[in-house]
Amino acid sequence: MDLLNQRGNLIMQIGFIGLGAMGTPIAHNLLNAGHNLRVFNRNPQPAQALRAAGAVLASSPAQAARDAEAVFTMVADDAALESVTLGKMGLLGDMQQGAVHVCMSTIGVDTARKFEALHRAAGVGFVSAPVFGRPDAAQQRKLFVLAAGADEHLKRAIPLLQSVGQWVGVVGADPPQANLV
Repeated sequence: MDLLNQRGNLIMQIGFIGLGAMGTPIAHNLLNAGHNLRVFNRNPQPAQALRAAGAVLASSPAQAARDAEAVFTMVADDAALESVTLGKMGLLGDMQQGAVHVCMSTIGVDTARKFEALHRAAGVGFVSAPVFGRPDAAQQRKLFVLAAGADEHLKRAIPLLQSVGQWVGVVGADPPQANLV
C-alpha cells in the first residue's frame, strides 16, 4: 500500500547530501513534507537538527543513496559534486536502478552533461535543478527552481521540488539546459 503525504504525493525514501546554508532548510522541507530522509554531510554537526526531526544520518554519500528513490545533492561546486557522486563512497555506485539524482547545486553545463551520461550508463536518472533564492527563502519554501531532465525523471522529481520551492519551471529534457539558464 502506497502512503501519501499531506499534499497527496507519495512518501518517498530520499537521500540528501550537502547540508550547508541552503541544503539544510531544503532537507528540512522534504522531511516536513512527510518523506523519509537519510542525510550526509562532511561535517556531521548540521545534520543533528535534522536527526532530531526524524532524519537518519548516513556515514557516506553511498549510504545516503542506498535504497533511495531519489537522492538530492546541494554542494558547493563541480568538484564537490564529483567528490560525493563518484568513487568507492560516491552515491552513484549505490543508487538503485530507476532512482533519480536531483542535483540542486550550481554546476557548469559541461559537468551536467558529463553526469547525465554517467547516470544514464548506470541506469539512474539525473535531473539538474538549480535554485534561485537565499537561505531564508529556502527556509520558507520560497525558492525558484529550474528543472531539466527526462520526462520520467521529472515526473518523480517535480513533486519533491514543489515541497521546497514556490515555483518549479521545467526548461527541457536535457539536464544541462537548467544549468545554462
